Amino acid sequence: MIEPRMFAENLAHVSYLREARIGERRLDPSEFIYDLPFLRDEGAEIPFADATTVFLKFSEDDERVSAIDIHDIRTNVPAELRLRLMTRDGRIAFDQSISLDGRHSRTVSVPLATDANQVTLDLTASPASAGNLWIEDLRVQGQRPALQRYIAEHLRFPKDRNKND
Repeated sequence: MIEPRMFAENLAHVSYLREARIGERRLDPSEFIYDLPFLRDEGAEIPFADATTVFLKFSEDDERVSAIDIHDIRTNVPAELRLRLMTRDGRIAFDQSISLDGRHSRTVSVPLATDANQVTLDLTASPASAGNLWIEDLRVQGQRPALQRYIAEHLRFPKDRNKND
């Protein structure tokens, strides 16, 4: 059965970002589209020395998150990726570690049902060394209130024929 909550958008698209950092460098909002191509369907290479963090604040308020999808993520040295979603008040809503072997790319797809307003990717080389991180596409899937309102006001869904009314 088709339901309104099945419609999702990329909450972390560059057009929604409020704040972003790569490592210690805070990105200027006017440069998000150039510095974060993996948030708009293009790949990016991020050099690092021992470790780095990609921080993305995609809303001032917590949004309903239904999935995190990362297409083709890899490193050229063995590393551990810690993927976290956090709420506006700093609570960790999701936390998962992913091993990257330094040779093969991975696709990560995690279905969720949580609220958050920021995502963090903490990468640590193991053993410590310089390397590169490549991300082809990162999506924090969910539904903003504006999309919820649009769906409620403009789309009609068939009733489930299997239900007894």
